[in-house]
Amino acid sequence: MTELAKRALRAAMREDQDGVRRSFAAISADGRAAAFALTAWCDWTIQAQMKMQGLEMPAAGPMPGLAQPGWLDLDTGRVVLDADEMPPVARWAGRLIAARAAADWDQFTALVRSLPDDGQERAQYAYALLSGCAEMVSLAYSRDGGS
Repeated sequence: MTELAKRALRAAMREDQDGVRRSFAAISADGRAAAFALTAWCDWTIQAQMKMQGLEMPAAGPMPGLAQPGWLDLDTGRVVLDADEMPPVARWAGRLIAARAAADWDQFTALVRSLPDDGQERAQYAYALLSGCAEMVSLAYSRDGGS
């Protein structure tokens, strides 16, 4: 199931919107795939953040120092810590990643359940998470030549 999430991530990293749409269609066709994709994108974002900080991933439990959501403005390089300054989709994505990093399963589940019922609107939230993941993974692995 994570193969669909990887395919979507690779497409987002290439800025291949058709590939992202095809991946989203495949993911949304299976409710379990959607849950796996959201979790995988959170995990890969967290791994990229930890890599950039020179930290190792713990085997289980909360990831130290990553439970505070923050958003990087790619145009200015400014880090925004106030969720109210962010659009709702970006705020949701940051909070989902923070809940996953903190191993706060109640909050993670509540955020997933808070997604809009409308499929198009739900896709906007998922895309915010995916695009943030793509940016973080690209940043983390471009710093050392992709290793």
